[in-house]
Amino acid sequence: NDKVFWVGDPESSNPMLRCQADVDLEVAPDERTIEEIIEEKRAALPPGGTPVTLASFEAWKIRKEAERLAQVEADSKEAAKKGGNKHAGMSGRDL
Repeated sequence: NDKVFWVGDPESSNPMLRCQADVDLEVAPDERTIEEIIEEKRAALPPGGTPVTLASFEAWKIRKEAERLAQVEADSKEAAKKGGNKHAGMSGRDL
């Protein structure tokens, strides 16, 4: 029975019983700081990529907003073509 269950504190008035398999699968907490973890993951990234500057971010944002508006317009035209919808206006969610 000792191999099946793990007792948190046997002297407690209400000991916590856990399945031994669950206890064995637990991972020890990482003792590194968050900065060390981030730097390790950053080092694992492939080299290169586009550096993000304020100008490149603003250009990306404008392009993405234009794409989103074009998609919304196409969706509204598609909905208008289908017709038969008595609630043809925009809903509160669409706004």
